[in-house]
Amino acid sequence: MRRTYATFILIAIAGLSIWLVRDSQIPFWIAGPVQVAFYAIALVTSGRLLFARPHGALLFVLLAALLLFPFGVLLRTYGFVDLIAFTFHFQAGITLESMSDSFRPMIVVAGALVFFTLAIYHLGSLWNRMRDIAVAGAAVILVMNPVVGGAYSALTIGLDPLGLAGRITPPALAGVATPPTTNPDLIVIYLEGTEQGYADRNLFGDIYDPLRSLWPEAAVLSNIAQITATNWSIAGMSATQCGLPLLPDGIIAHNLFHLKTEFLDGHICLGDVLNIRGYHSEFIVGGEAFFAGITHFYNTHQFDEQIDLADFVDSFSAEEYTAAFSEWVVDDQMVFDMARQRYRQNQQREGAFALVVETFGPHGPMHLLSRRCTRNGVATLVNDMRPAVRCLADEVLEFVRFVQAESAGRETVFLILSDHLGHDPALRRMMQADERRNTAMIIGPTRAGTVIDSPGSMIDIYPTLLDYLGLIPPGGRAGLGVSLLGDTPSLVEELGITALNDQLRYDPAIRDAIWRN
Repeated sequence: MRRTYATFILIAIAGLSIWLVRDSQIPFWIAGPVQVAFYAIALVTSGRLLFARPHGALLFVLLAALLLFPFGVLLRTYGFVDLIAFTFHFQAGITLESMSDSFRPMIVVAGALVFFTLAIYHLGSLWNRMRDIAVAGAAVILVMNPVVGGAYSALTIGLDPLGLAGRITPPALAGVATPPTTNPDLIVIYLEGTEQGYADRNLFGDIYDPLRSLWPEAAVLSNIAQITATNWSIAGMSATQCGLPLLPDGIIAHNLFHLKTEFLDGHICLGDVLNIRGYHSEFIVGGEAFFAGITHFYNTHQFDEQIDLADFVDSFSAEEYTAAFSEWVVDDQMVFDMARQRYRQNQQREGAFALVVETFGPHGPMHLLSRRCTRNGVATLVNDMRPAVRCLADEVLEFVRFVQAESAGRETVFLILSDHLGHDPALRRMMQADERRNTAMIIGPTRAGTVIDSPGSMIDIYPTLLDYLGLIPPGGRAGLGVSLLGDTPSLVEELGITALNDQLRYDPAIRDAIWRN
């Protein structure tokens, strides 16, 4: 009887461990003490029956647990695992500070896997079948590993000859019958994780209203879905500036991207087009541009200057910088203060200039509130995305109005968009995955107050912007994208998101075309 009770208790401990790893909504402060209590009961009721000489097969459990650990941390942090994003960041390099959101999930997942391993060991001891139970336990953990699921999908999903690799198209800059004779200034603002779904007042109240107030002035791209390899910051930037999803360059074995100074160098991206047109181009980010190869991307594509964390130290007082700095970035208030400085300096130029501004606030799962939005005047990380979205939306609206007031007759085009969908796990419960869309709008001299609901994705933003600027033929292509200002269907409309994602994930030809072109 004691053995039966102990068996149920140990199975419960193992099950709780799996639950903790897989579900980010299970609070460790409840499940952890329950596991400890169950473990204590098992020890008291069964004693020596739980301790036998360990079998070598337990090494399989330990190895499987180690392989699952990083993915378990991602599950606890974001509520899902994207293998392409994981592979890219592994290759491109991350900073210790950028992992700050994951320290607590690391502890939770490590504890859960330790309890799972102990439960397997004690079950094997209890029934004198340690090898069989250890192999079964290792199999359970392996089945949970996203790599195994990805490998299975790669083998079972047929690669339909869609020919995506052959459909990558450089922008037809020479195909415009009457190219524009002047260049407007270009302001691109990436709203970290600030997706269009935040406009739903039933779910989020008025937090998106400052951005909504810009719609009457804008061409709003209302149907921009998220496809594979466009769902983190540098991937969103490469998609919207090159028309290409940021598929990994091989799997781990290839050179790390932070050592690779040429980034998508075989393709003509937005920075290259601006350079051809004579623009002076700058990129502004409140963190380290080294992160994930961002600096190499902008260097490769001929941006003239990059302003990142070190420049903020030099440009603001120590007191102001200290109040704005949190974890590994400065707040968006300081980022827009820097953008104002750079705008005024560039305004003195005779030729056109481009400013690309990357924000951070509603990053998720933790969100950064700018000083202006906190009671103590210090940038603060918060759990609730709502105040962070509203704070950023206010800052964006104020910056747009600043530029419009300061432009002094200089024609200006704004591209305002989310860099990807939000990372807060709560959003996956609040909104249907297939209904979530990115923020995207263009404000300029034409198409004000129009809503373009043609199905598209982030790779279609690049040719759409070039079309708006008159730099490619109407409805033209660039990268894998197509201008949504024309009638040509995008890949999302032509193939559907599921079929398109399958090809991007599992067809090696498209990866080679992106990185070897």
